[in-house]
Order: sequence, then structure tokens, then C-alpha cells
Amino acid sequence: MGSCQNQPCGICEVCHPTESNYTCVKEDLTSCRDIKICNNASSDGHYPIRPVLHRKSSLKVYCHDMNSKYPGDYITLIHDNFSLYPPIYKTCTDINWNANKPGVIFYHKIRLELIRLRVVVKDRTFTNVSCDSKLLEISNPSSFQNSGRTCSVNLEYGTTGDCLGVSCNQRKGIVQIDLRGTGLIVSPSVKWITGGHRPHISSSRSPTNDTIKIVCGGTCGWCSPEGGLFLELKP
Repeated sequence: MGSCQNQPCGICEVCHPTESNYTCVKEDLTSCRDIKICNNASSDGHYPIRPVLHRKSSLKVYCHDMNSKYPGDYITLIHDNFSLYPPIYKTCTDINWNANKPGVIFYHKIRLELIRLRVVVKDRTFTNVSCDSKLLEISNPSSFQNSGRTCSVNLEYGTTGDCLGVSCNQRKGIVQIDLRGTGLIVSPSVKWITGGHRPHISSSRSPTNDTIKIVCGGTCGWCSPEGGLFLELKP
């Protein structure tokens, strides 16, 4: 039987004895912190990672702040992901930028708790905001500009709402989650709950659970994922 005693292996490799010799096998890396521990010189960037509870598949994770003791684990979003709170207050159409912190937040990466694949919905590291006058023309959100207006919008990922007049019959708060190309889907068990005054919600979800659109609001009302926003590896 071979021996691993005093046998060199490469970075992030572990030695396994064989019948006559030994072999070096890549160690499973379950987080960006694991990568940093293996190689302290690792820089920010994308790495293949196998989450602890899902080691049969690897996930492309962006490791952020690798100079720190606890780097962040992020998923890069390929398509538009945003939360929009409309600049309309107590009416159906009149624009008001001074009430209820309106605007839209675009998410370019989302932070994950990799053990449970739970989105850290409060993380805003890779976001930008817009208070463009075309805010309600959401068909082309990537074209929005900030227009020099101070944006105070403060929405968590997956959360939105509105504060329209009592007579309005169409909600204007929008959430779009689009995980296509990331290797992840929203867990089918995730549901959205509503709160506030006269809340109303409508939603559409792709059969593959990788795209979700939520429209909600009230007078004033909101909606958010119940119990957290959990993801799964795409089957």
C-alpha cells in the first residue's frame, strides 16, 4: 500500500494512498473562504465552488473582497434583475419624487449564504439605482439614467410595493428576478406575502422557476418573499 507521508501535492489538493503509490485529488471548495485558505494570494473573480449540501454539482461563484478574512460569495446575474417603487403617491398617475423613496434598483450580482443557498437580500454591493423620468416605462429598464436626481430608493432584492390612490386599479410596484444562465432557480417553495393597507399582488413564474415577475402594492402596500429567498441548483 502506498503512503502519503512527506508526499507533495498542489494547492488545494489532498493526498490519497493507492495500492502501490499515492495520488493527489482536488479538494472540494465549498466557499470563497475555502479558496482563500487554500491560496491566500487568490484575487477577486469567478471560481467553481461546490456548496456543502450540493456537492454533486459545481456553481460559478464570484468571490469578492478576497483581501479580507471573510470574502463574499456572489452570483453574477446575466439578465435584468430589479426592484421598482413608482414615484406616485396617493394618486393614480401624478409623479411625486418626494414621497416614499421611489426609484428602481438594478442588481448585477447577488450575495448568497452558500450552505442554504439563501439570498442575502439586504446586500447592495453590486447594484445601481435610477430615478429616471421614464421609470414607469419598464419595458427597457437597462436604458434608464439617473438624470441627476438624488435617489433614496431602498428596496431589498425581491421586495417592492407602491402607494397609489384608493381608486387605482393597477399596481405599479415591480420585482423582476431572472436567474437564467446562473445555474440556479428560485426554490418552488418560495412564496410572496403582502402587507400594508389594501395590498394586492399578481405574479408570473416560468415553468423552470428561473424567472419571476411580481407586481404589487396598495395604499400603501408591499410584498416580499416569505421566510427568505431560497434558491436551488438547476436540475
